[in-house]
Parts: sequence; C-alpha cells; structure tokens
Amino acid sequence: MNELNEQQCDTKYTFWKLLSEYQVEIPIIQRDYAQGRNSAKTIRDELLNSIYDALVNGKSIDFDFVYGSTQECKSKEDTAPNINKKLYPLDGQQRLTTFYLLHWYLAQKEKRMEEARVVLKNFTYTTRISSRDFCEMLVDIDYTPSEDVPVSEYIMNENKYFLTWKHDPTISSMLTMLDAIHNKFFKCEPLFDKLIVSNPELMTFNYLPMNHFALTDDLYIKMNARGKALTNFENFKAKFIQRMKQTGLSYERFVSNVDSNWVELLWDYRASDNTVDRQYMNLFCFFTDMIFLMTETSYEGESPFKTSDIRPIVDYYDSEEKVNLLYDLMDLWKTRQEANKYLEGLLSKERNIKKVRVFDCNPDIFSDVVAGNYVTVTNKILLFSIMYRLVKNKNYEHDSMLDYVRIVRNFLIQCRSFKNSICGYTSDFRFGRNGIPVVSFITHFLAESDNPYSVIENDYSKEYGVNFEIYKHESRKAKLIADNIELKSIIQSLEDLDIFRGSIFNILDYVVDDNNEVLVKNLENLFLEENSTKIVQALLSFGDYVIHVGSTILGEKYFFANRNNWYDILTYSGAEQEECSAVITAFIKRYQEYDASTVDDALDGIISENLKNIDINDWRYCLIKYPSTLEDIEEVNYSKIVFIFEDKSENYVLHRMNGKTLNGRHVIPEFIEVRRQLADKCNSPSIVGKNSDDLGMLLLNCKSSGQVWIAFDECCTSVKHYQMSDDEINIIDDALEKYNNTSNLGEMDTVERLVLLSNLLIDTFDMK
Repeated sequence: MNELNEQQCDTKYTFWKLLSEYQVEIPIIQRDYAQGRNSAKTIRDELLNSIYDALVNGKSIDFDFVYGSTQECKSKEDTAPNINKKLYPLDGQQRLTTFYLLHWYLAQKEKRMEEARVVLKNFTYTTRISSRDFCEMLVDIDYTPSEDVPVSEYIMNENKYFLTWKHDPTISSMLTMLDAIHNKFFKCEPLFDKLIVSNPELMTFNYLPMNHFALTDDLYIKMNARGKALTNFENFKAKFIQRMKQTGLSYERFVSNVDSNWVELLWDYRASDNTVDRQYMNLFCFFTDMIFLMTETSYEGESPFKTSDIRPIVDYYDSEEKVNLLYDLMDLWKTRQEANKYLEGLLSKERNIKKVRVFDCNPDIFSDVVAGNYVTVTNKILLFSIMYRLVKNKNYEHDSMLDYVRIVRNFLIQCRSFKNSICGYTSDFRFGRNGIPVVSFITHFLAESDNPYSVIENDYSKEYGVNFEIYKHESRKAKLIADNIELKSIIQSLEDLDIFRGSIFNILDYVVDDNNEVLVKNLENLFLEENSTKIVQALLSFGDYVIHVGSTILGEKYFFANRNNWYDILTYSGAEQEECSAVITAFIKRYQEYDASTVDDALDGIISENLKNIDINDWRYCLIKYPSTLEDIEEVNYSKIVFIFEDKSENYVLHRMNGKTLNGRHVIPEFIEVRRQLADKCNSPSIVGKNSDDLGMLLLNCKSSGQVWIAFDECCTSVKHYQMSDDEINIIDDALEKYNNTSNLGEMDTVERLVLLSNLLIDTFDMK
C-alpha cells in the first residue's frame, strides 16, 4: 500500500457530516447488516451503551476508521442535490448502518424528520434490492414512537412494507436494532441536536478515502475478514450483476427478484441460520447445467459447473437467450408449496393411471435439487423438461403434459447397458455425451408440441440426435396409439410396471393382439419374487431364453433370472433378444389363456403340459421337472439364478452358482434334488463344489472305513471311493453292475438315475 499522509488520517466526521457531503451506498459485495442479529445481542448492547454515554452523559467517543472509495456521480439523477460524490464503504458498514437507524429514530421521536429526511436519503444499500427499498421506505414514512409498541411492529404494519422483506437478513437485523434503540432512548430528553451539531462532536470516526488503492474483489473480502466471510452466493450475486452490466445483458429482473420473490420461493428450504445462500447456488448451478446441455452441441465430460466455483457459472451467461431462460425458470414457481403441488400432481412413486411413475426418485425433484441432495442427471433433466415446457406455455392440458413427461422419462431411463458382471442393467447416461442430444431433442422438437406423440410418430431423423434404438421403440408405440387410441391406456399402464419401466418392446406385438386391460393386473401379480422359481420353469418349458453373461474355466455362464425383479429379463435387448422375446411372449400368452383360479395353479398347469414335450436328455428337463434345482439352499442362495454350462449339448453338466465367480460355491442342480429325496436314508450328503477344481459331488457317508461319492466324470455318472478295502471296492462294482443292468435305465432322467444308483450303494453298504 502507498503511505498515507497526516491529513488523510485526521479526517474526522460525524455521520451527519458524512451524509451531508456524500451519498453513502453500501456496495453489493458487502455482507448483510449483522449488529441486529439475535446472536449479536452482547455487541448490540455494548454499542448502544457507549452511544448513550456519549449523548446523555457527554462522554465523547471515537469509532475508529471508516474506509471507503469515492466516485464522481455520472449524472444529477445519480445523487442528491448539491452532492456530486458517492462513497462506497469498504469497512465500517455495520457502524454506519447503526448510526443511520439511530438518526432516523431520534428524528422521528423528536418530530425532526422534515429536515432529517433530505440528509438520510443519502444512505442506501445495494447488497439487496429489498434492503435499498426498505431504507427508502423508512425515510418516507412519519412515525411517532409509543413506549409499549415495538418499532418493528409499527413498521411491519405499514402499507408500504412488503411481506417478502421478512426474508432479507439485513432488514430483519435493522428492525431488531430499531427495537433496541427504542428501548434504550425512548425516555431520554431530546438528543437529535447533539447528533448534528459540530461543536462538540460527541460521536465521530475517521474517514479514510482509499481511491489510490487497487479496489479489487480480494480487497473487499479482506476488509470483511474480521466479520462473517462472504458466502459463495454473495460473491456470485455481485459478479453476476457486474458481468451483465459489462456485457450489456439484462440484469434488472435479477436485481428486482433476487432478494424478494426468489427468496420467497426458497424460504422454506432455508438453513438453520435463516439464510438461503446455499439453496440459491444449488438452484443456479442446476439451471446452468441444463441450459448448458440445451445450447451446447458437443461435450463429452461431466458438468463443468460446481456450486463451490462461481466463476464458470457467471461466465457462461453470455447471451440474452441464456439469461432470460434463467430468469424465466426462476420465476416459474413462487413458493415451495406451488412447486411441490405441481410435481406431486404429475409424478408418482407408485403406479397411478393419472400420473407418470418415477422409479428412482421422489416426485418433488425440485426440493431435492434445491436442498443439494443427490439427484441423478436423468432426473435433473426430467425436472428441467417439465419446467421448460411450463416456461414456454403454462396452459398445456394435463393429459398432454403427462404424455410429454412419459416420453421424456422413457428416453432417459432406456439409456442403459447390460453389465455381465452384475447380470443386469445399469444407467449408461452421461452428462455431456447423452445429455446434450436428449435435452436438445426435448427443447427443440418435443417441449412445445400440443401432441408429443405426434412428434415421435415421424421417422427417425439424424437431427434428432437421440439414440436410434430408443427412438424406434418409442416411435412404434406412438404409431400404435395413433392407429388405436384404446391401446394408449394399456401401453402406458404396462410402462409403469416396475418389471418394464418404459420398455415393453419384447411383448408389444402380443399387447396389440390381446388389447386387454386385464393383462396389466395379471402381469403385476405374476412377476413377483415368490413366483420366481415356477416362472423360470415355465419360461424354460417354452424354450431357451437365457442370457449369456461371460465365460469361466468350466464353461459359459448364463443368466436365468433375478428373483427380486424381472426387469432385466423382460426388457432384455442384447444378442439373445429375439429368442428371449419369443419365449416371454409365448409364456405370457399361454398364461393369459390358462383357466386357473390362482397364479400357482396356472404355472403348475403350464409347466406340466409343456414338460411332456421335452426330451428327458434336454438340459432344461430336470430344471423344469424339479423346482428344488432352482430354489435356494443353505449353500447356494444367490438372488440371481446363474448357471455355468460345462457343455450345452446332450452331454451337458450344469453348475448353479452362488455368486458372480467360481470363487463362490457352485452345485450341480440335479444333486440338490437327489439329496432332497435321500434325506431319510442318508445323513446330510455333501453336494457342493468351491472352485474350478472342485466340481462338486454327491458324497455318501457309510459305515465302512472309507467314503463313497457319485460324480459327473467327463459328462458321465461315475462312482468313486476313498480309503476302502478291496472287498468294499468289489461291493461297489457289484452295485454298479446292477445299476447298468436296470432294464428301463434309458427311460429315466438324470435325477432318477442318480437316485437309483445312490439307493443301490446305500443298500449295499447300509449307509447312515
């Protein structure tokens, strides 16, 4: 810093003198007035006691330095008569505001406002537009204090007082300070003259002009370091207005709403200290993300905007289109209740024919965004699409809005990929890569159409930019609805089932043929966890629908079902989609036709009738015939039914897995049923393998000194033994000879043959 001369350091002022020479404007970068906060009672009391001693007891007091910069007014309209300079306090804002309130109160109390009004009008705030308007209101009104009525109560009952001002922390703090001044000075003799006379000057401070210093934002922040640090939002607000002015973009709507109407919108989300700064930044960052996706043409990364870094957000607003859309979005809803009511009337967590179902979020997405809760990119885009359409036209019919939101939801949730490692779908939606084409399609083609389905009836165009396969599925549904409006209710109801989540392409042909509302309820009651085993059996009875999910050292791995949710199977769109779709459709068609009183009866009937047509050597046969092969056991209870095929042919060997890899346990499914049938004859035979070398076996505990077990050896049943005498080995050979000479052995399935062999060995050795 440059050195200060003696004259600069010795410039003493009273508040009255300062306002007589300058128009004092608290700059937007400054923090809110704090001396009236509830938490500042001790500071407030000590300050008023010092002022009381000065004015009542004649003990003059110096309030240290007030730092500031001055600026020549550009026009006469910029300032009061006979004053051609504005002063912007860098430090001293809190004291100056308290002096202002004290002068106002004593002038009103002593009927001196006529002369005081001209001078007090030279003090104003620009931290918030509401603070500025409040100061203007104060000097305009006439007020006579009453001992038992707080000043704040009188002011808040004034016609000129806006209810939205209750959210402005500076105004709240000023009202508290006025009440404290009233309590301290109401009974005092007249004191106003002591404030304005030049001799003696009882309350002074040294004004230090700082025009010769570099007045950067950093300097403002450093000067405030002794008080509460500026929040990101306070910095954002200042820099945003500054940028708008510098670039010639409109900022009046921002200034007039940021401390009033928009505060009202966010007030119910306020923090414990009654501030909404963090909530503001969450919302501005969200809108900036969405406007970015709408206006950019190519970007692969994640969002470039963070609430902790205001500069990229501010810099992005470089056009009237972006700025006005931001203002429009902020203006859309007036309160939290209004936003919540609209979204709750449009979206639902549960299936509701009058709403669109959301599967992974609450209907009130807006509240989660404002609160800073985690919200996926897809759900942010869903919220933005709703708000954008309303900004363009609030008068859309509710049904049209429902169709629009449904289409948007389907485009978003169908951007997914099947992960072999988890045997299921996960969202594959990326902020830039997917967000830009989807948001562009929504805002440029879909949002402003009265009939959104009519938009996607059209053939795919490259200018749409969205995923072709997703568009193809949605377009086909739109065309079917256009041809037959009766299908609309069925299609939409099926889309909202958790087992489909918008993706009904695998059964759409049947839906068109069946055209029966009963289908929705039937499928909802059918594809439940408790029915999973029988559903797998029934599906297998119609064909090979299973999904290849990788390879192991034992063989290829296939996914049969997720007991918890059938979504991954019913909406599969990978390499085996054609076979999968055909089996699913055939099964559902037969289920719909089957005359049975319960789901169990229908499934049992379908399984029984189809089993007759399947060869006993087909790998599916035992899985269909014996439900235990698919049910949980103690050793194998993985929620996802996954099998490894050592050989998917006549010489098959299946291994049911208890996890994603062979590091987990696995079991030959036929052994599960054999163990169940031998439960009364053999004490807990072991059947489970534990890695790629241990393939599992049916271990029979015998009274002899050794062990006997049955295994699949090179796709053939074999009997092995351990630590047995030659005589015992000869007995095993005799049992095997009886087994091989069984007359109807070729008519038995694998389980029946294993049970026969086990019984022969048990009878031979008198097993436990």
